[in-house]
Parts: sequence; C-alpha cells; structure tokens
Amino acid sequence: MERPRTAVVAYWKGYDRKIYLKAAELADELGYDAFFVPEAWGYDVFPLIAEMANRTKRIKLGTGIVNVYSRSPGLLAMSSATIDEISEGRFILGIGPSGPRVIEGFHGRRFDKPLTQVKDVVKVVKTLLRGDSLETAGAELQHYRPFKLATKNPVHHVPIYVAALKPKAIESVGEL
Repeated sequence: MERPRTAVVAYWKGYDRKIYLKAAELADELGYDAFFVPEAWGYDVFPLIAEMANRTKRIKLGTGIVNVYSRSPGLLAMSSATIDEISEGRFILGIGPSGPRVIEGFHGRRFDKPLTQVKDVVKVVKTLLRGDSLETAGAELQHYRPFKLATKNPVHHVPIYVAALKPKAIESVGEL
C-alpha cells in the first residue's frame, strides 16, 4: 500500500502568493495527495485556495489551519461550500483554536472557552454543509435561527480536520 503524500506550505515573512500557487501546481503535478495552506498574518487562505483550485486538477486542497474565532461558524460553512464547489469536491477544512496571542492580539477577540468554540464550529459547519437548518446544530455558545445554506448544491461533503493537542480536546473532537 502506497503511503499518502501531503505537502504543507509554511508561512514565512514576505512569502508571496505566486510562490504558494506554484508550490500547489508542482505538488499536483508530482502526484501529492493533498496540499495544506496555513493562515497567519499573511494571505486570507480561502481566496488563495480558490485560485489554487482553478490551477490544479486532482490534488486535495486544505486550510492548515484557520482559527475558529476570526470567522463565524456560518461564514466558515459558506467559505467551505464555495471552495468545495470551485474545487469540485477537493476541499478540506482544517480548523483549530489558535491561542490568545493571535486571537486577542491580532484579531481583537477574547480567547474564551476554546474547546467549546471548536465544538460549536464543527457542529454548525457540519449541519450547514449537510443542508440542514441551524436550529438542529446543537451549538452551545450562540443563539442560532433556522437558516440554511442557499447554495446550488445544498449538500457538501467537506472533511473537517481539527488541530487538537490536549487529551480532553482530542477526546471531545473525536466524539463529534
């Protein structure tokens, strides 16, 4: 059995968009299975992955990772559905809580209840991508109304990868 080959592009100060795009194209040509793009203080990862999807043929493209505080769960679901459609089903959503330095220092949001935030995001995103109403999501932190995604394809099969380090986080995410 051949081992999957995954390429991850790290963030370097001054790294330029065209290098990310060339790296994704090269990974696709070389037969890599997946290509993950980080989001830090550089490029917004979703438009970059959309551009990569238009320049590659078969490689899966993922966020490696986006934090769960700077975008609402609904926006993460909308972005995922959009990239899923553009990439013809090749998108992987990688999420994680990040840390106080990034969330409070860069995004200006309180870093509060990271595990609950991650769980809520997973529940809401999965619910919306399934084509179901938000009122069935079972999220703890927000008061959602019965919205659904209004996309051409109401059901999107986007894998969600969660960055988790602590045993409680790994166990909780595994239950989802």
